[in-house]
Amino acid sequence: MDRTQYWELIEQARDAVPDGDCDEKADAFVTALAEHGADEIADAWLRHRELMHDAYSWDVWGAISLLLGGCSDDSFDYFRSWLILQGREAFDAVIDDPDSLVDLVPDGEIDENAYECEELEGAPFVAYEEVTGEQMPLHRDIPDEPDLGEEFDFDDDEEMKRRYPRLWARVNG
Repeated sequence: MDRTQYWELIEQARDAVPDGDCDEKADAFVTALAEHGADEIADAWLRHRELMHDAYSWDVWGAISLLLGGCSDDSFDYFRSWLILQGREAFDAVIDDPDSLVDLVPDGEIDENAYECEELEGAPFVAYEEVTGEQMPLHRDIPDEPDLGEEFDFDDDEEMKRRYPRLWARVNG
């Protein structure tokens, strides 16, 4: 399974439950994955890991940290899965310009729990077990540690305002 096929399955899951929450969309993703063979499901997990790798940067971490008022290591993992679940266009936009995360934030009060989807990361394991009756072996070819880019202080208001003017305005509006 290549990235295009992976993204197609994400869109299929999103279309299956357009108003669904993370759990419902992750379940729909499991259903879509389970229509494929064991090797393709294992490849889907690798594609997920690659996308998680692509989104692992100080710039993206800073954006979600600003939005939520902080973001732990685990929360950043769950955020990146949530970002993948928003679809390819949204994912690419945030990777290219982390300040564009503001476009994914609905009006009103910011729900700190709305930007996590831990369940998506486990979806290939669930689908694999449904298809084979066995646990998916941990895979080879896990991407190397990414280059996180330039580290900066998430507590430096001026730096955050400079890097994320739109997010800053939304959060501090």
